Amino acid sequence: MPKKIKINIEKGSISVYAIATIFCFIFILSGVFTSSSSIRKNQLKTLLKIKEIYASQIDKADEIAEKRRLDSQKVANNLGIVISTTENKDLTDNYGNKITIPAGFHIVTTTEDSTVEYSYSEDGIPAVQDGIVVADGDGNQFVWVPVGTINNKADDPNGVTTAITLARYTFNIGNYNSITKKYDGDGSIVSTVTDGDTAIETYFKELASSTYGNTTAKNLGEFIIKAKTNGGYYIARYEASNNNGVVESKSNVTVWNNITQPDAATASRAMYVENNDFVSDLVNSYAWDTAIVFIQTYGDSDYSMQTSLNNDLANTGTRDDGTTDKVCNIYDMASNTFEWTTDTSTYTNTPCVRRGGSYYDTYYCASLRGSYATSFSNSTFSFRPILYVT
Repeated sequence: MPKKIKINIEKGSISVYAIATIFCFIFILSGVFTSSSSIRKNQLKTLLKIKEIYASQIDKADEIAEKRRLDSQKVANNLGIVISTTENKDLTDNYGNKITIPAGFHIVTTTEDSTVEYSYSEDGIPAVQDGIVVADGDGNQFVWVPVGTINNKADDPNGVTTAITLARYTFNIGNYNSITKKYDGDGSIVSTVTDGDTAIETYFKELASSTYGNTTAKNLGEFIIKAKTNGGYYIARYEASNNNGVVESKSNVTVWNNITQPDAATASRAMYVENNDFVSDLVNSYAWDTAIVFIQTYGDSDYSMQTSLNNDLANTGTRDDGTTDKVCNIYDMASNTFEWTTDTSTYTNTPCVRRGGSYYDTYYCASLRGSYATSFSNSTFSFRPILYVT
């Protein structure tokens, strides 16, 4: 074979070999890429699955955390302990009703104080329908008065829910089970009044300020707003007592009487004067009347007409004969002494208004009003602070 032809044949073989090699290499690379793509897809699927599982675990963890948070906010899990000394804490009872615990306060248990009764749930667990009692670090006790829609147990005669409106009320003496007139927080009339009931608003008003010399509420608008948004407010469990000029709300101590209305207001405000989490003030007509509505709803339906159970001055929350004027864990709104309020009489010479009954004359009842001069004081007059969370 000629040399030239041989060389051409060898070159052709090399070319075929080179082409075959290239195709083989391309095929291998294609397989590699195909395999890599498949692996990558599997990896992505795995990652997505891991992410899905991880997200599920996060959701489950969040759900558990939320459940624990809600559980920790239940009244039943926070009995007898100070939840926080630095901020107010919201809790719910077993029916979902809200109560705000002021900083430094705790819920008083029945074992801590045998005079406290929590019977609404029939299991001893406090519900707002009972009148939940709280105490500060010095043992001063207040009772939560719920405002708004109250969730009841299934067999409650008041129904599944009950509405307690923060308002000024007229209690019809002729038919004391009914409320014939009430005022909403802005002073507007909610229900129609009968001719015989117009005297309450004609002669007694809850004013933002007064030129008659009596002391009005520290900040009536703030109280109304906070009581509504917080779902309630606190009223002192007992009539005021005097500890070296400082107001107390404690059992079986000498009542603070012989005090004027302006001085009662000053003392009530000074009870927690340096606190930024809550405000104390002398009880106003909204707080007094709504407390009676609360008592009549869940305690004594005739309480607005209840008169004093004692004929002689007694220590706070006690009677010589062993009887007690206690409903929904609140003492003596009908008994022992008259109590100054921030209501204002339109009689300019007697602008100071007292509420409740007195040992001096058992004719006077829990819902009754009377007006007196700013300088008036005697042994039949005391007062009661309220407290609301800011």
